[in-house]
Amino acid sequence: MHSSRTRRIGAVIGIICGAIYLIYPSASVFELIPDAIPFIGSLDEAGATALLLWGIQALRSPQAAALPAATPPQRQP
Repeated sequence: MHSSRTRRIGAVIGIICGAIYLIYPSASVFELIPDAIPFIGSLDEAGATALLLWGIQALRSPQAAALPAATPPQRQP
């Protein structure tokens, strides 16, 4: 189980990484998928945006950003 401190640290790192990637999207060091590729060129920016939004959500509500625990399927009689 992750502690809330570990989740907060991960959220801050996610916010920083997502923000840096979105501020400098065409920097050659950070460009994961070239934007010249049709349709999938913006997927890396979409991933950075998702990371940024997850980090903000995790800081605002640590319980809401937690990954759901896997529960085994229940049998119905």
